[in-house]
Amino acid sequence: MKYKLKVVSIIVCFIILILFLYSSIFSAQYVWDDALLFVNKTGLVEEPLTWTLISGPVLPNTSYFRPFVFLTWYCEFHIFGLNPIVSHTIGLIIFIINNLLLFLLSYLFAKRLDRSQPLVLASIATLLYLTHPALIESTAWVSGRFDQLCTLFSLVALLVFIKYFKNSEISLSWSASITIGFSFLCALLSKEVAIWMPIILFIFYIILEPNISYLKLIKNAIFNQYKLIFTFILFFLIYLLLRLSSVSYNSAIFNRDYMQIMILDGILPLHAIKYYLLQIFLPFSHVSLLSPLEQLDQSLFSRSIAYISGILILLIFYLAIYKRHISALLSLCAFIYLFLVLYFIPVGIANNLGHSRFLTLPMIFVVLAIVFLPYTKIFKNLKISYRKVVVLGTIVVVFWLGFSILTVKTVAPFWLNEYTLWYWAYQTHPDSKLARSNYLSALVNKKKFDEVIKISNQYIEKHNALEVGEQITYATALLNKNDPESLDYFKGVISVLPKLHEENNAKARQKADYFLLSSAQMSDAYTLYALALIKFKGDVEGAIQNLKIAEWYLLDDQKEQFNYYLVAVLYINQQYKQALDLYHQQKEKTLKRGGNAYIYTPAIIGQYCQGRENMEACQRFAKEQF
Repeated sequence: MKYKLKVVSIIVCFIILILFLYSSIFSAQYVWDDALLFVNKTGLVEEPLTWTLISGPVLPNTSYFRPFVFLTWYCEFHIFGLNPIVSHTIGLIIFIINNLLLFLLSYLFAKRLDRSQPLVLASIATLLYLTHPALIESTAWVSGRFDQLCTLFSLVALLVFIKYFKNSEISLSWSASITIGFSFLCALLSKEVAIWMPIILFIFYIILEPNISYLKLIKNAIFNQYKLIFTFILFFLIYLLLRLSSVSYNSAIFNRDYMQIMILDGILPLHAIKYYLLQIFLPFSHVSLLSPLEQLDQSLFSRSIAYISGILILLIFYLAIYKRHISALLSLCAFIYLFLVLYFIPVGIANNLGHSRFLTLPMIFVVLAIVFLPYTKIFKNLKISYRKVVVLGTIVVVFWLGFSILTVKTVAPFWLNEYTLWYWAYQTHPDSKLARSNYLSALVNKKKFDEVIKISNQYIEKHNALEVGEQITYATALLNKNDPESLDYFKGVISVLPKLHEENNAKARQKADYFLLSSAQMSDAYTLYALALIKFKGDVEGAIQNLKIAEWYLLDDQKEQFNYYLVAVLYINQQYKQALDLYHQQKEKTLKRGGNAYIYTPAIIGQYCQGRENMEACQRFAKEQF
């Protein structure tokens, strides 16, 4: 009873610490890819549940297949509406569950390895994980749910394996095998990195049978663990069939140029390994939203550290495979889960070297590797007394946890909204195209148009011209400052855009997702140009023409904001019935999802009517209830 009370007390302390560390996210908004995934795409909120709705590619021009996560969002939005507080609360609950699963996993693993004080080891492992700054991104960001749920189901599979695996001579039961296989499927349907789970379980199989040769372990696995192997194959085939029926293959090409430029000359995989090692072991000064490839340090010192990082990984392989050291095998698990984002194969992550969210699952094995190092043996060989080991270990853990807690409490608030997030990114990487363009967009949303114009003009002075996407943002700022020069900038953008809408076929629509700008950004260019034509020239016909083009680039569930712009132009064009019918139809959907985008319609009409009060549409607007 006393032991159970101690366990409950530890768990309560973990939960309190997590709530303290991430208290800021309860007032956070949706940021970054959240807008692309579900905020500006209203299907998950408005449409009935269908397989097509949750099984499409995560983002345009990708083949990411993660329907389980979209199913959780669909259920959430239909029960609670589109509410960032609810979304962040669910994310934090998943994070708490993952930490409790890690605590249980560490405890059972310590017991299986006959380690003394398993509760202490489990507590340290969990503390190292829950306070680690590398987990801020996947915890404080709603779209981090992909990594969170993949980690959750991977932990469940590991727990069941460690709990019910006796030895290589005894087969796992059907119930345990099916539970592991189903967890494998759910993890795969959350994120593709779960594909490595069978290999990870085989590594734990090796760890739990340290005195049996590899050859005998493989034979025993084939003849005695056939139930588990069968369920892995079965659930993987189910996943494969679901995937093939839903998304097409889309990947960057691995060719001789990639091998020569990125791997041999650029040593990109070694730089990526170095990046993640720094994120793991020196996170306090390396926590950042971005790691732009265009700013990659290729100096002699940086390349030397990258080579040393590669040598360290080779050492881990040697200790894991030939010496079968437990911590090395656990570190190998972490490396395997990172492999797909280490640039050994082409990977598209917005021209970044890496992202800390990719460590959500690998960090499980990193903290286990740290906790299960043979400290007694190491310090005995160094002739350091046990008492000194305890004192030194306590000091290191306390200082590490202190710095980690301080870092998390400092960095997590940057995820409050688009402005704070991209201000942080821009201050950290002012020369990054991604940071600058998103910061400018955030400034527009904050109505800080003078700041947008100032930063854009500084960039123009230095580089003679803006990037196409930033030119749209700059023109938008000018439009909101009532500067007719915005018309010229919108014209300039449109002149360089591919005229895919003129082809007007399914193949052309697919091409729209493969341009430098997204199809939604191209739609914005035409939409905003239409509003500029209305505002500065009163050109209703030209505005309607450009809105028709803009609509072509949007999917049905991306048209909420566009529809309110269209309503305004139709109303100004005296098409009152069509305008009001569309307005009320769209407003009903907007109110249902808790939005307020309907304010755009009266704002646009009101601006147009300034100085045009005698026009029929403006006289009617003065009496209309929007």
